Amino acid sequence: MATCYVPEVGEDAYESLRQRYPRGFPDGFKVWRFKHDQSAANWMASEHKVVRIAVNADDFVRHCDQTKSACTADELDRFAGWVGLGGIPTT
Repeated sequence: MATCYVPEVGEDAYESLRQRYPRGFPDGFKVWRFKHDQSAANWMASEHKVVRIAVNADDFVRHCDQTKSACTADELDRFAGWVGLGGIPTT
């Protein structure tokens, strides 16, 4: 059984990221959240463990700046995985 880490970001923080990086976050919060909930349900149906990781938007932006990564929804997913595995300290 694998573990899937899913980012948990509040609506205000997500919309703030979306305003700052519109190309990286094309979907509104509700659409983005729906897709992640569907993905989590698919993982759980395959008997995988799903862990929601609370992501601080400032930590995420700092990570993107430090690693020269694009601030995108896909990178947010990767960031949650790294945090979940203990590879990235957060505030």
